[in-house]
Order: sequence, then C-alpha cells, then structure tokens
Amino acid sequence: MSEEAGSSRGAWEKRLRTAIMQSAPLLDARILPVEARSRAIEKALAAGLPELRNDTWRYSDLRYLSSVPLAPMELAPADVPEAAELPERLEGFVRLVFANGRYIEDLSDSCPALLKRSDALMPERTLHERFGWLNDAFATDVARLVVSAEQRIELLFITTDTLDAQSFYPRLEVTLEAGASLTLVERHLGNASTASVVNAAVQLFAARGSHCRHLRWQQLASDARFLDTLQVALDQDSTYELAQLALGAQSARSSVRAALFGAGARLAFNGVSLGMNRRRCDTSLRVDHIAPHTSSDQVFRALARDRAQVACASRVEVLPGARGASSTQSLRGLLDGAGNAEIDLRPQLEIHTDEVKATHGATTGALDANTLFYLLSRGLDPATARQLLEWAFIEDAISRVADPALRRLAEKAVLECLGNIVASEARQ
Repeated sequence: MSEEAGSSRGAWEKRLRTAIMQSAPLLDARILPVEARSRAIEKALAAGLPELRNDTWRYSDLRYLSSVPLAPMELAPADVPEAAELPERLEGFVRLVFANGRYIEDLSDSCPALLKRSDALMPERTLHERFGWLNDAFATDVARLVVSAEQRIELLFITTDTLDAQSFYPRLEVTLEAGASLTLVERHLGNASTASVVNAAVQLFAARGSHCRHLRWQQLASDARFLDTLQVALDQDSTYELAQLALGAQSARSSVRAALFGAGARLAFNGVSLGMNRRRCDTSLRVDHIAPHTSSDQVFRALARDRAQVACASRVEVLPGARGASSTQSLRGLLDGAGNAEIDLRPQLEIHTDEVKATHGATTGALDANTLFYLLSRGLDPATARQLLEWAFIEDAISRVADPALRRLAEKAVLECLGNIVASEARQ
C-alpha cells in the first residue's frame, strides 16, 4: 500500500511477518501444506497492498488494513454459536457450519462430499486476486467438497465479535467431477467488529459436463470489513450459474475470476449490491474465454442511498483460441437522489479473435420520472411507488436465477435488506 493509503511497504512487510510468528501454532499443514503457505506469504510480500491510484482498487476502502491484525486466533468456546442462533434450515439441503473459519461438527450434518483430508485446490492468482494469498497462508480450516453426483449443500460461515481483534479466513474448495450437479448456498453472516476483517477465499473446479448453481450471500453486520476472492475454472461443456448478493458490511471488496478453458463452457453471473448509509461495496470481475464456443452472461444491479459508494468493474477477454465465443455485460445502477451516493460501473471487452458475439452496456441514474409520475397518477402514494420501482429494478437480476429455491432465497434476502414492505406483500 502506498504512503497515501496509510502504510508503507516496509510497515506492511513487518506486520505480515509478525502475523506469521503469531499464528504459526494454529496453521495445520494437513489443511494446507507448509510449502503452499510459504509460497503464498512470499507472493503477498512481493505484491504489497494496492495503491489508491490503482484504478482496479480505487473504490475499495482498504485504509483499515494499516491497523487491523492479520493473524487468526484460537477459537474460544464462547465464539461457537448455539443451534438456536442459526438461520432457519433450508429444506432438502445438507448444512455445514463454520465459526470464525473453523468447522463446527456438532452443528453440521453428515456430508459425504466433505473431505477432511485431500489435496488442496490451489489456483494461480494474480494481483487482482492478491488477498487470496493471505487466505492461502493463514486459513485455519477449509470446507473441501468433492461432488460426484447430485448434491444440495448449505454452508454457513459465521463470524463473531471476538474479545481481541483479528483476521478471519473462511475457505471453500469445490471440485465437481464429470457430470456432477451441485446446488450450493454460501452465506457469510455475523457481527465482526471494525477492529477485525473477514478474508474469504473460494476455489471451484467444474469438470466436463458438470453443473453448479451457486448462491453467495454476504450479509455481515453493518460495521464489518469483508474481503472476498472467488476463482472458477470451467472444463468442457460445464455450466456455472452464480448469484452473488452483497448486502452487508461497512466495506466489502469481491474479486472474481473465471477461466472458461473447456470448449462449450458456460458462465452466468447475476449480482446485486445494495449500498446504504456510508457503505462501500466494490465488485471486480475478470472472465477469460480460452476455448471455442464458450459463453458468459453478466447482469449486475446496484442500488445506492445516502452516502454509499457502489462499484462494479467487469472485464471480459476473449483469447485467440476462443472462436465462436459469446459474451454479454449488462451493468446498471440506481441512485437515490435524496443523498450523495455514488455508483461507478465499468464494462470492458478485449477480443483477440474473429467469430465472436459480444455486447456490453452500463447505465446509472435515478428512478424514471415518467414511470414514477404514472404510478402516482394511478393513486399510489410516493413511498409505495418508489418501493415498487426499486424492486422491479433489482428483480431484473434476481429473476434470472434459474433454480426456484435459490431465487426465492435471494428475493427474501434482498427484500429484508431493503425493508421493502410493498414488494414483500406482493411476493406472498
């Protein structure tokens, strides 16, 4: 991180090496090999922290990293939630529970897909996914799933407001074998304070002909800090459908990279970010079309109120071997004109071959005045009319979630966050 961001490279290196010494007794080599952890530390040291002038990171509020402890700590008994404190169970899903990055067996169901001992899934990372290196180095446990048939799994990553400030490293590794089918709900919730940070990392490999439907749902407390790295590799004729909800935390940064390296691989991304008060939420997508006849579709909808800042940068690169690829990017933002909120949307395309279908677009603005006037003229009061229009805007992304169960979950989560009574009643 540059000096203008609050920490010199030397200070960052000192803090990182101190964290290594503090956390060494907690880092199980059976979870992640020592060699892999060492390489990750060296990568993190070499990369440093992003500078504020870096366009990829300028909407990510990372100043807190100059003071937040980087080391994880022991899990205290008081930090393990009670069963009654957990969210309502999802019918037909196997539940796995992690607290402060540790697997809680007593709160989890039996799950044959969960492997406690196997080779780690360690993707190549770039500076775009740099915070994944910290997770590689400091993860204290891992949800390692190998799916060979059809599975429906719910993962709860719960973070508690511990007595001492620390960093938490939830980690998920998913391997879908050829022809497998997985419906996955991944939830990040809890009340980590501003003195701590949650640094999550997810790696997913989809083998030939496999299909994954993935709902990622971040709803941490309003003063939490959240860093998130997701890397996906898709083999021939595999499909990955991702619905990503950024609904919580004071500062949230999500770095997503997908590599479509198998012919016919398909990616569908539907994202929603809600900014309230002074929340800063930044989503950065990188999609690499490597093989022929691959496809990616991205739909992102953002709503910002008060003095919130929401950003989404989506970059799609079609490489020379990806003839016949197709890509669409639709990024839209809705501003509440009553405050000083900001939305920044940046779609990018880089194409290195012919025979490609690609479209992209980004728009940001307030509610359409003509539509609002029409609803008011039909007898609706201003508050009801605004709620209906806001929900129609957000629902444009959620309605594209193909799995009915995941779509209902996403609708419920967003409506609760918005406090949209009108749309909630209409949904019932």
